[in-house]
Amino acid sequence: MSTAEIDIDAAVICDDVRREVTGKAILIGVWPLELTVPNYPTELFFCFHVEGAVIQSGQIEPRLVVRDEVGGTLFDSDVTAKMEPGQFVKGRFSIDFNVVFAATRSGDVEFIVTMGGASLVAAKRRIELLDVLKKEREAERATLSDNGPAS
Repeated sequence: MSTAEIDIDAAVICDDVRREVTGKAILIGVWPLELTVPNYPTELFFCFHVEGAVIQSGQIEPRLVVRDEVGGTLFDSDVTAKMEPGQFVKGRFSIDFNVVFAATRSGDVEFIVTMGGASLVAAKRRIELLDVLKKEREAERATLSDNGPAS
């Protein structure tokens, strides 16, 4: 059996994904670009929703790996919830990964999706303390108000 060729259109981090009878995905609690946490260490629980197109039908064994900025693995779906290979047919697809990992410090993380023979960075996010982000936003607002309206 040949390996399917796919193209990823969207990757979304959210609290949960529900499916309608029609097959539509309902994304609940979509997360912003920053993954804010109240303190460290803390456990992050979320769903990583991936949508795209199957260009060439074939077998795929979906995998998601979350890495920190120094290359350390925070989550690997092959370790926690390995998905069995499945037949993907030409057309649209969506797949959901339930993710859990411990955030121990601020920094950037990458979400690497492997489907078939290719791996790609589907998303990059920053993990940061809520208080730090609030201070950054306040400083940005102060700078904007000090500079006056844009011309």
